[in-house]
Amino acid sequence: MASIEELKALSILKVAESLGMSLQRTGSYTYTWEEHDSFTINVRENYFNWFARSNGGDVIKMVQVVQEELTGEKLSFKQAKHFLEEGSFDVVDVINVPEKEPFSYYLEPYETKFIEAREYLKDVRGLSDETIDFFVEKNVLSQATKKTGDYYEPVIVFKSLDNQGEVIGASLQGIKENHDLYERGRLKQIMRASDGMTGMHVDIGTPKRLVFAEAPIDLMSYYELHKDSLEDVRLVAMDGLKESTVSRHVAELLSEVGELDDEVAQEKKSSFLAKTAKLSAFFKDGKHQDLITLAVDNDEAGHAFIERLTNKEIGLTPDLPPRLESQDKMDWNDYLKESKEKALDRSQEPLNNIGGELINRNSGYLEGEPSRTAPQPEESKTQPDFPANVQLYFNIDRSKESSVGLRNGYHYATDKDLRYLNRYAEEFQKSADWYLNELADSKVTYFYQDKEDVQMLQVDFEKRHWMHLTGIAPVYHEWAENLSEQFIEDVASGKGDFANLTVGVGFRDKAKLLPMLPEIFESDSFVFDDLSSVEKMGRLDVSSAIRSDDKDILLAFRTDDNSTFPATLLKPSRTLNIELDTLNQEKTILGVFVEKDDSIKTMSINPEFVKDNGQAMLDILRQNKDFEPFKDEPNLQNGGLAMADNNEPNLRNRFEQILREDEEKKQAEARKEELERDSDGDGIPDEVEKAQGTSPFNADTDGDGKSDQEEVSYGSNPIDSNHPNNQNQPSPEPQKSVAELIQAKDSKGLSQLLKDGVKDYFQSDTYKQYLTTMSKFHNYSPRNIQLILMQNPEASHVASFKKWKDEFERSVNKGEKSLRIFAPITLKRRDPKTNEPLLDENGNEQTFMSFKLVPVFDVSQTNGKELPKPIYELEGTYEDYGNLYKSAKEVSEANGVPLSFSKDTKGSNGFYSVTNNEIVIKQGMSEQQTLKTIFHEMAHSDLHNMEKLQETPLKRSTAELQAESVAFVVASHYGLDTSEYSFGYLATWTDDPNGLSDLEGQIKIVQKEADSLISRIDKTLEKYKTKELTKDPFQEKLDRLKNQSKEKSVDPKEKEQAKDASKKEQKSDNEMNL
Repeated sequence: MASIEELKALSILKVAESLGMSLQRTGSYTYTWEEHDSFTINVRENYFNWFARSNGGDVIKMVQVVQEELTGEKLSFKQAKHFLEEGSFDVVDVINVPEKEPFSYYLEPYETKFIEAREYLKDVRGLSDETIDFFVEKNVLSQATKKTGDYYEPVIVFKSLDNQGEVIGASLQGIKENHDLYERGRLKQIMRASDGMTGMHVDIGTPKRLVFAEAPIDLMSYYELHKDSLEDVRLVAMDGLKESTVSRHVAELLSEVGELDDEVAQEKKSSFLAKTAKLSAFFKDGKHQDLITLAVDNDEAGHAFIERLTNKEIGLTPDLPPRLESQDKMDWNDYLKESKEKALDRSQEPLNNIGGELINRNSGYLEGEPSRTAPQPEESKTQPDFPANVQLYFNIDRSKESSVGLRNGYHYATDKDLRYLNRYAEEFQKSADWYLNELADSKVTYFYQDKEDVQMLQVDFEKRHWMHLTGIAPVYHEWAENLSEQFIEDVASGKGDFANLTVGVGFRDKAKLLPMLPEIFESDSFVFDDLSSVEKMGRLDVSSAIRSDDKDILLAFRTDDNSTFPATLLKPSRTLNIELDTLNQEKTILGVFVEKDDSIKTMSINPEFVKDNGQAMLDILRQNKDFEPFKDEPNLQNGGLAMADNNEPNLRNRFEQILREDEEKKQAEARKEELERDSDGDGIPDEVEKAQGTSPFNADTDGDGKSDQEEVSYGSNPIDSNHPNNQNQPSPEPQKSVAELIQAKDSKGLSQLLKDGVKDYFQSDTYKQYLTTMSKFHNYSPRNIQLILMQNPEASHVASFKKWKDEFERSVNKGEKSLRIFAPITLKRRDPKTNEPLLDENGNEQTFMSFKLVPVFDVSQTNGKELPKPIYELEGTYEDYGNLYKSAKEVSEANGVPLSFSKDTKGSNGFYSVTNNEIVIKQGMSEQQTLKTIFHEMAHSDLHNMEKLQETPLKRSTAELQAESVAFVVASHYGLDTSEYSFGYLATWTDDPNGLSDLEGQIKIVQKEADSLISRIDKTLEKYKTKELTKDPFQEKLDRLKNQSKEKSVDPKEKEQAKDASKKEQKSDNEMNL
């Protein structure tokens, strides 16, 4: 008789087969029962798990569970043991079990825009944009294209991330229904080799507790329903009912918060929770009951899971969605949808009830999409690589023939032709996509050597030209307005269904050549600018061509109406190559440039001949950019080439001229810089100092304590300290300039200079200039704002040399001098005697924060890629003002301060009521005045509410100065007129001994509040601006039709009156109908 341990060691796979279970392999060592896909067998660990029923265990337990399922009769332990003793089963060979396969997130290259996924989550699952955006921003949610056999579909990817943010597992949710492939209608699957114990999880704040839901969508629904009360929590989706997932996250969280001395070993995390409850007093006497919240489904399996954990004396808090007695089950997603449905029923119109979404009652978001408690089956194999967009496949039904007849040399595609096209379908698609992105609607310029001259060949590559290079012409089911442009777009996007296809004689060669087309734009190719003597080229009516270096591909051009364009792509035969070689016409390409979307891009440069990286050629193109110099010249010939003649300087002369001008310009700049250089910063240029005998490297040549500039201005001798005029001068302490202090790296001296400089802000205009600079650099410290203002009052956007290059794709102009700002650095505290690092009580090195000067450059000192237009850059339209108003109002109300309008505002433009905690704005003011008043009162509501005033009663730091300064900065940031602002009363502060320190304090408060207010408004404004960009085109069309209808019905006199009224209204301070 076998022992129990021996029976447990029997192969669970063999036992399952003896029980008549049909199994499907889903992983390197996992199988699922085909009749119950949540029933998983792990052959490596020799155990089973039935996730949907919260059941699992060893071989003996599996016999009991499966037999009861199959026969309806319960099997005792003894009977199950007897069954195993009677059978003949292999013992598990742990040695031969394959190692766990590493997870690979192979869908990363196929991630797409989050469009269909968002529609599904909103329309079918009832989730709000705000909730979806929250999880997208946490990097746990994406959309990708998945390939199953020949079927491509968009899927939602719910990612499991490790502590470093790397993807270690994922579950997939199909978006489109396919009942032929999926029993439930949509794909539900765990990615192959995923870490099954992690699950999708996100942190809110600094987690001190855990909330577990069964599935990702349930977790998102729970978040939407509870987001206002969730803080310092980690939300986890278990992908089923998994104690191991709960245990893992408990172990990791307790390590993070310092409850455990050491981290729990990975292999022990799954059993950590049960052992902790059993062997320690961690959960005794109701302790730590709030650590674990189980937000599982309100059904039999959910209750069984809670009971299972509580039976192990694990402390937890159940949080189940409410259900009616008539309901067998309720999950959090169903509860969310029911809540929104009830809200609609109550109001009979869309409400912002939960999550702020407008719900369409007919959208089908209450479709039968149950949230499954069981994890989905793991993929049996990783999908192979495939193009990230839909794969092209040519298909024709031959329902139509061309209405214009066949082209010369073309015939209708046969089945054999179609098979050949589909063999190269991927190459066609890639070529179309590349052509659209790189060449469509561009002008390509080839600079090439022609004996002693440099010539240009300019070719127009229009979108329609690509089709002619393929040797294919489609016949559409419906009339296509522009057939050749439609064809390239369809091929690029994978649309291959046509009524018919016609193909040319050489289409097979062209299919092979299309992938090689980019080689034509390499500088190692060669130009043939006169093909008139080549018979074949004459038949093709082409006059010039580019041939690749290996002579395998030739692109020939035709010239028509002063425009040169690509006409044919071909593989030169041996005979044609010989004929071309005998022409002795092969001309070396110096550089290739493409002009597209109002910018010029370098495609390739021939480094053997060009040493300036193509700058001279680029200058020529930029000079010609605004006109077409080659179209009307009488010598236009040879494929669009402008050949040199006696009246026009040839390109080589132009090259040399540009190089000479460039060198002269550099020399002039160097001379100017030399004349203006002031090495000692005393205000006298070095050249002048050399002429007058003072030292250009010492601001006080004679060492009498007065700078050379001061002495010259007082008429004394700067090189004679005993000059009589020296005695009449005041003797101020020598003070270094900002430039000197920066050059000397004197941070302490610079800080003192900035501190003294605050005194200047007692003058209203100087203070306004400082606030204007703050509006551009609101997220910089007051000290750095002051430093930027002193170095370059016109600065608007600064960044380091590396940041301009790496993040903005811009280069700092040659010869530019950097600005300097303070940047924080962490330093070690050291023993003043030994210079060794000092240690704290735990043995760690003590550190402290300091600041150092770092170089930055203003955008005006750089060139390159155009910066994106900031969201806050308004154009002064009514819509802009409206969006800014809506954003400010939303920010205020999100802060718990409602905003309203009234005719009676107690004689002011508006006020903030501390008692009622509300803002009231005067009706009928101009748009700009309304917004500036709102900013002023929002500052009051943030800085001077009841709670703040009780904490810090205002002394000399007046509330009005704070609010008005904040309003000035915010208004200036959004481009509003700030000329009427005045801070004249600051002058009276100079009489107060504490005035300077008070003003320094105010500046810090103003910067912090302005930065906070701008950041919040910008974030909200971006939402409204984005909505403007995505207006419903149908609605726009309706609006246009309505406007046209109104215009037609207006009387001519009324039109004139309307024009006059319009002119009156187009002044800067229009009244705002808010």
